Amino acid sequence: MSRPIKLYLGARKDSANAAHGSTEISSLEVIPLLTEFIPRAKKPRLPCYALKNEMKNPSFVGRDDVLLQIDKVLLPSVSEGREVGLKSFALCGIGGIGKTQIAINYGLSRQERFDAIFFVQAENQEKIAESFGQIAVKLGLVDATDAADLVVCRDVALKWLSHPLKYEGTEGDEQVNEAREATWLIIFDNVDDTEVLRDFWPGSSSGAVLITSRDPIAKTQMYRSTGIDLAGLDDATGASLLRTLTTMGISSSQDKEISKLLSRRFGGMPIALLQIAALISRWQMTFKEFLEFYERETQHTLHSLSDLALMPTGDSQHSLLTIWALDKLSPPAKTLLDILTFLDPENIQEFILKDNLPGGLVPGFPTTEPMYLAARTDLLASSLIKRHQKEGELEMHRLVQDISSTLMDHSRKMVILCNVVSLIFNAWRPGESAFTHDVQLWELRGKLSPHVMRLATTYGISSSFLQNLETKKQLAQLLQVNGW
Repeated sequence: MSRPIKLYLGARKDSANAAHGSTEISSLEVIPLLTEFIPRAKKPRLPCYALKNEMKNPSFVGRDDVLLQIDKVLLPSVSEGREVGLKSFALCGIGGIGKTQIAINYGLSRQERFDAIFFVQAENQEKIAESFGQIAVKLGLVDATDAADLVVCRDVALKWLSHPLKYEGTEGDEQVNEAREATWLIIFDNVDDTEVLRDFWPGSSSGAVLITSRDPIAKTQMYRSTGIDLAGLDDATGASLLRTLTTMGISSSQDKEISKLLSRRFGGMPIALLQIAALISRWQMTFKEFLEFYERETQHTLHSLSDLALMPTGDSQHSLLTIWALDKLSPPAKTLLDILTFLDPENIQEFILKDNLPGGLVPGFPTTEPMYLAARTDLLASSLIKRHQKEGELEMHRLVQDISSTLMDHSRKMVILCNVVSLIFNAWRPGESAFTHDVQLWELRGKLSPHVMRLATTYGISSSFLQNLETKKQLAQLLQVNGW
């Protein structure tokens, strides 16, 4: 193995016989090059998988289409030879939709395609730094005793990830001709703020990055990133999961259809299906009984799910009432969410909200357009709502509405509902003829009609929320003209 050439400069201090101008090597002082003080990089331990089998969820089902989409972007291609450039893919969606479980399943099921796979908790920089320290140690690039120096560990790990040679060496080494880049995958889980990845993003290499995030901007924020907005399980898969979890072994066509309806009602959200399956088993209900009870007693059911998650065998942080941390939203965002809760969830026209900004509605509601945009952005970043830009409309899942409504106390609900009625009433333009053949007004009111029907349903369930006389008059007029 070759070594750096040493420089021989000046007379040796301990040579009493050294003569001026002497060229004898023995009379010169040996000064080592700087590279002599730099520790030689260690050979990485490969294969290296920072995933444990116990991370796998035995209830994981479906998602084959999503796994194939990830494959197309991240899997190393043998036919194309040496990979060029880092590849990344982002799984985005609301909390509880199954992003983390898909990422874990992907890592566990693709180990034969990567030389190294690492799972990184990425809620903040501190957790990422700790994970990178573990990566450096697990690869054998630093000793366990040096793992406390997270800055050094990060730099060592990033250096290898950016140029992941399977064998270390310098020119002239026998192994250098055998050196080739390893393939690796890093899973950055729960990246709510993409800025935390800036100091941990590897340079060009043969690696792949899989990100999970509630914020849909993660699909485009990072270099060469792509991805998808994750939807819930399809009806058939969700229904099959429910039947498996409740161990009912249901085979009748009617019960299968009811289980599909139940899965759809909860948005095919895996965390919701897991919890309602536990509640169904505990209450010893059929799917039909549970669905009917949920529609009648939504708040009672959701609170029961929360209590179930607080049991010793459960996990409180995964309660449907807490998983989206609605209480941590900014006041304008929370108020906007509360307003949206009582509108038809599929097509919420933004002019209903924005045309009423100057006067304000309830304490905390954004009163200027910049404040409205900031509140809307908070909800979009958490995937609590979606926006259809071309139509200028918002979309919100019914389960989010159910939980938002459940978390409101009675007085808050009265204030919000009164203002929602006022919003729709003003948008209806009652000053113009209520019974008109104006086509433009028909089109406008056709868009508002689903919101009127939603208010009628809410009033029918609990009329006590609308005690204000003026609000009742407005709702009565809306119901009259809507039915005309």
